[in-house]
Amino acid sequence: MASAIAERERAGTFKSLEDYCGRLDSRSVNRKILESLIRAGAFDFTGRDRAELFARIDQALASGASAQKDRASGQVSLFGASELIPSKKAIRESLDFTPWTVSEKLGYEKELLGFYVTGHPLDPYRDLIEGGKYQPISALVDLEDKSTVRVAGSISAFEKKFTRREGKPFAILTIEDFTEAVEVMVWNDVFAKSGKEIDKGKIVSITARLDKREDAARLIATEISVISQRKALKPLMIDIPLEKADENRLIALRELIRQHPGTQPLFLRFRASDGRELKLKTDAGYSVRDNEIFREKLVELLA
Repeated sequence: MASAIAERERAGTFKSLEDYCGRLDSRSVNRKILESLIRAGAFDFTGRDRAELFARIDQALASGASAQKDRASGQVSLFGASELIPSKKAIRESLDFTPWTVSEKLGYEKELLGFYVTGHPLDPYRDLIEGGKYQPISALVDLEDKSTVRVAGSISAFEKKFTRREGKPFAILTIEDFTEAVEVMVWNDVFAKSGKEIDKGKIVSITARLDKREDAARLIATEISVISQRKALKPLMIDIPLEKADENRLIALRELIRQHPGTQPLFLRFRASDGRELKLKTDAGYSVRDNEIFREKLVELLA
């Protein structure tokens, strides 16, 4: 990273994945490094899908190696660095890739950085989880030992085990909400009822007994149920005054929505000054991730 920063300061910002590979020597660029950078979102500035960039790694490394070889032999490209920026048509023709889902992108971010950058897996469930029905995991430490609590979150770790004597299955889970994570013991009687439904990545509601005998709080589950996204998601309604529904503003709104892809259904409501209104439901391709940044930009656009 030190060499990448030094090169950026020397010759300006990088233009593409190929440009990055071509300007740094092989000691600073290899497949493993590029995989990690792409998964962490470091090349999002190119405007390309991360899965597309991932599929172009070998192509980019070959292009970069060729450019370095030419420089070493004293050859200079007639077209300069522009040759290292492939056209959209060339990319479409040469690559076949499947875009990563939002959950895949977030999973890679958490794995590599230790935290989420572009969103949170629980964003579609925020209203439900923070609506007062469930206890924040970070607040468990302040409750009395053996209290009955209800928490909700995603299963970030799942380990199935068997009792020594009878060989009955049980599980140890890690549940994560917006505030913290907690270990959950799921003994055989509860596991037998819900074991087929729970797995890593599932969003669940847990009723449990709080165990504070050790340094950190943990939970003993008495009931587990999977939370369906259909029940958790509330559509987002964007109100647009009819006098502000000009073509340029609607195009800008479309681009803003595309910059914040998610799973929350989106409705547009056009309001006339005389009280009439028209409500439209967008298709699934325009579902959004409703967060503070999106709301701030939306307010600016419709101001």
